[in-house]
Amino acid sequence: MKRSVLFIASLAICGAAAADPIPPDKVPAFAIPRMSKPPVLDGKIDADEWREATAISGVVNQADNLLVPRPTTFFLAWDPDHLYLACRTWVMPGYKPRVSGREPGAANTGDDGLELHFKPMGKNVPTGRTDSSYKFFINCLGFQGETVRVAVGQMFRNWLPAFKVATRLTEPGSAPNGGRWWECEAAATPKDFELGGPHQAGDTWRLMLGFNHMPIWLQARIPAATSYFDPSGYCLGTLVENAPAVQVLMDTLPGPCEGTAAATFRAFNPTPDPAKLSILVHYVHQSDLLKREQALEVPPRAAAEWKLNEKLPRDIGQDTASIAYRVTEGSRELLRYFAYFKVGYDEALVKHKPPKEAFPFSATFNPIRSSLLVSGDAYYLGQPDAAKALRYRVVREGTARPMAEGVIGRPVTHTFRDLIQLPRLGEGKYAVEASLLLKDGTAVGPVTTAFEKLDEAKAFPEWWQKGLGHAERVIPPFVPMTKERDKVTAWGRAYRLDALGLPASIESQGKELLASPARIVVTVNGREEAISLRGRPSFTESRDWRVSFKGSAGGAGLELASKGFVEQDGLAYLELTYVPRKGKVTVDALRIEFPLVPDEAECLLCLGTGGNFSARTTMLVPPKQGPIWSALDTGRTGSAMSVGSFYPCVWLGSERRGLLWWGDSDRGWVPDNDVPAHDVVRKGNELVLRNHIIGKPFALDAPRTIAFAYMASPFRPLVKNWRWAVHSTDGTFSGGQSWGFKWRKDPKTGKVIEGWNWLTPPSTDPAEWSALWAEYKKKSDEKLLRERPFDPAQARNWMFAHTSLPLVGYGWKSPDERVTRYFAPAEWGDAECYTDSNIDYYLYLADRAFTEGGLRTIYWDIFFPILHHSVQNGVAYTLPDGRIQPGYTGFNTRRFMMRMYALMGDRGLTPGGQVSHATNDYLLVACPWMDAILDGEYHQLTDASTMDWVDGYPVDRMRVLSCVHNWGVVISWMNLIQVTDKARSARIHRGIQDYLRLYDSWRGPVDTLKPPVLEWGILDAEYVPFWRNPAMTPSPSQGEGRGEGRASAKGPTLPSPLPGREGGWVTPLDPDILVSMWRLPDRILLAVFNNHNKSGKDAAIQVDIEKLGLVPRLPWQEFIRVTDLDKGETEPPCQLDFHARTLKVPALAPHTGRLISIRRY
Repeated sequence: MKRSVLFIASLAICGAAAADPIPPDKVPAFAIPRMSKPPVLDGKIDADEWREATAISGVVNQADNLLVPRPTTFFLAWDPDHLYLACRTWVMPGYKPRVSGREPGAANTGDDGLELHFKPMGKNVPTGRTDSSYKFFINCLGFQGETVRVAVGQMFRNWLPAFKVATRLTEPGSAPNGGRWWECEAAATPKDFELGGPHQAGDTWRLMLGFNHMPIWLQARIPAATSYFDPSGYCLGTLVENAPAVQVLMDTLPGPCEGTAAATFRAFNPTPDPAKLSILVHYVHQSDLLKREQALEVPPRAAAEWKLNEKLPRDIGQDTASIAYRVTEGSRELLRYFAYFKVGYDEALVKHKPPKEAFPFSATFNPIRSSLLVSGDAYYLGQPDAAKALRYRVVREGTARPMAEGVIGRPVTHTFRDLIQLPRLGEGKYAVEASLLLKDGTAVGPVTTAFEKLDEAKAFPEWWQKGLGHAERVIPPFVPMTKERDKVTAWGRAYRLDALGLPASIESQGKELLASPARIVVTVNGREEAISLRGRPSFTESRDWRVSFKGSAGGAGLELASKGFVEQDGLAYLELTYVPRKGKVTVDALRIEFPLVPDEAECLLCLGTGGNFSARTTMLVPPKQGPIWSALDTGRTGSAMSVGSFYPCVWLGSERRGLLWWGDSDRGWVPDNDVPAHDVVRKGNELVLRNHIIGKPFALDAPRTIAFAYMASPFRPLVKNWRWAVHSTDGTFSGGQSWGFKWRKDPKTGKVIEGWNWLTPPSTDPAEWSALWAEYKKKSDEKLLRERPFDPAQARNWMFAHTSLPLVGYGWKSPDERVTRYFAPAEWGDAECYTDSNIDYYLYLADRAFTEGGLRTIYWDIFFPILHHSVQNGVAYTLPDGRIQPGYTGFNTRRFMMRMYALMGDRGLTPGGQVSHATNDYLLVACPWMDAILDGEYHQLTDASTMDWVDGYPVDRMRVLSCVHNWGVVISWMNLIQVTDKARSARIHRGIQDYLRLYDSWRGPVDTLKPPVLEWGILDAEYVPFWRNPAMTPSPSQGEGRGEGRASAKGPTLPSPLPGREGGWVTPLDPDILVSMWRLPDRILLAVFNNHNKSGKDAAIQVDIEKLGLVPRLPWQEFIRVTDLDKGETEPPCQLDFHARTLKVPALAPHTGRLISIRRY
């Protein structure tokens, strides 16, 4: 999402424009001293215990690089067996840090607390980990969470450190201005950072030191020059011994943001000789504002300090100024610091506004399901453990007798919560009152809230249950389904169903995917049994667009029943119920297995929550027998489940065909932290995907139902001229009334109305929408008339014809709170869960935009698998211990996309009208109804970045996730390049262009479909990817220039062409050279790319021109010609040695390529 750098938008303080980026040469750096005695980890930062540590103060808002007025200091030290970290930050009077992650592993980006990212670079970093860095949170309760190993375009959430952490809040009034301090002490071992031995002097680290929020959303850190996932521009820390420990503390108020230069420079000298330090302070505003130089002599084994506390000598107004500190000992730099600042800030950053309520309380009514979710939070009481229960009552307005009342006696992390089923309510208003009951017999409260029940058909007649986007029909590009006995076909695919509806056979594009039928394996009393699934289900419906069924089976003391359907897009959905045959049975294990043909399952993909920074695995399947992968490899914590390791998506396949497994929830499973929810094993000639429904002995005494789907890929056909006519782009998140339609000045009030996330015109009055739509339709129609004959993709893009919207979150898609407040959050969730009423309303808005407003394209940002915690609409559920197990809304969102596609088809807008953005995390279950995806919002590059764009998108990630042909969905591209050096920026952009077309992606930040490529005939050509044209021999330098552990295009990573399949027509002689090909009967087009990121290459490629049909047949009439289609002016031409059948492409720079045509005339 391009409105913000991060997946979750950040709020800038002061409403000011961003300062300049932190110059790479000014990024803070410091010597980290060795401690002679470990600190006591009790949460108290004792000055004597930490005197041997370095300390650095002053965090800046990452959104604008301006100093935050809240004093925050980090302390760092080491010994051979530990890295020590402490943090002290100021807490305003009356404020209690906000924390939602109140149990181990639950700290998250929304909590007040630390956000840290460390990259070790010392001698103890083992081979294979030199590209790894480690990102994590520690919240204000001391809990850790979102632990992730970052490595070259990948994020691995199977890193499980065991940091020792202690925190505390000091007494009120113990910090400046009547506040208090939050203090944290932590210790990490080398093992915690996967290091191979003890720390040593001279080891270096890149360190991002951040503290978030308190009280508003605010990601702040010690200044850095690169993004939250690129450590190359973080603070540089060097482990030292026998050196002064320097601490620069900005922990007083007022400070720079109040117009005062204030800091304490303190040093401890552990050596037997005096230490002579030099301190430089330099404040700059246009010119020198304040400059001080101070000598500080530190006696042996003692401390000394110097304090600076001066008003700035002149008023800088609202301008941006800078601070620089530097401490040296002779020529050795011990600490440097640089930050931008402004004088003045939002008062909310330093002054707490107490809530009106005695405690946080909510009672959300679901009008569709007639349920009430009651929740009271005791955490913000002075003594949270003093609360023992929540008492509530529900009363209809005008009556005294409660229609529901009760006491909730079990808290979960200090929250008393219960879902109450109410009777069907009549129209009217209702009040809910609640009090917290304390253990001493007193009560806190009451707190009162209210809700209203409407007659929805009368209140919302314009859209309620109108049935727009009718999906009970065949929707192009899909074709009528067929059913014959147990065989069901959808476009390009055929499923043979067993007795339960599981696949006995799957064909995609004419080839079998399964090595043997799917099976259910149960272990009872130590005996493993595969339940017989012979036969076929009972078909209950057979239409051109859907075939429904129900089935039954039994064995191992269980009875199983199923119901489900296969739909026109190839999705096969099952609800499977298992129950003991008699009374109770202890099930040791229960799993569902999908055995695939290994030659078809070359790639493995697992995706979870997290959007651009998702938990995921993208791997090329190794040829070994036994375990290949498990959900624990992708990461138990990355799954974000309260218990277990459930992920919604596992896919095995290639660009030819594959199998997607999808599930929204593990409801009905028996999740366990130690048993992977999913794994893949190779057994002989089978590659088996397994779902572990029960992984440890469980006493089954009642029915349990699970729901999931399978779908063969590719999901949909690519339409005519897709390389040119269909692509995804944003660019319409904003726009004024003169050139766009996202905001306007209200003529009645003079206020600007911002509707960037609305599927309506920018007016809060629905009565005004039609007139505004009419204005936009005129402009959209004019654009279409002018541009569509020449560039249909561009004609439907940009303002008036195109709108960019978040699919989930960032506010509802309508300003009509009469609707949104009624249905959300109870039925629609805290963000779109796409229940039926949610879908109906959005389709109504979209149809008005299409018909009245001339809208031709919707770009859905946030096209990710999103976890929801809403139990009230059935997406999430409550575990036996009271915690909430979240769930996904893939099936709901797929239904929304399907109905939207049908509606767009009715309005003549498909194909190409429904596009999206997703990076690293596609919502695959909804991809059959998506024309194109915009990828590339990851791996931000700045002047400080040491890698280029291609490094961030390695071969395995691209081949597994972002090849157009895997899904039948066009992949377009964007980038996050903020490099000021023009020559370097040009090289990076050239590399993007050359690299992306290897995967048959042509539209993006650099438009590579230039006229010569179009005229060559690319739109009708067959694509042969580079992994079907592997290099002849492994390179002896395999891995060099990429960094250990980085995905490579060499050796076993790229399987040879399968026997009897296309491929092998062109063969590079160097494994660093990747060659994709497009072919027509009399010509080929080669994308030749140098995949080495350090060394230039003279590429030599053997071309089998006989096999390709390029040998001239009439010797005096036909001929062959080689043409560079995009050669730079200074690049030497390529040459074809016809008789040696070798194409030579000289002087390929690192991570760049060429596009070369070989044609027979």
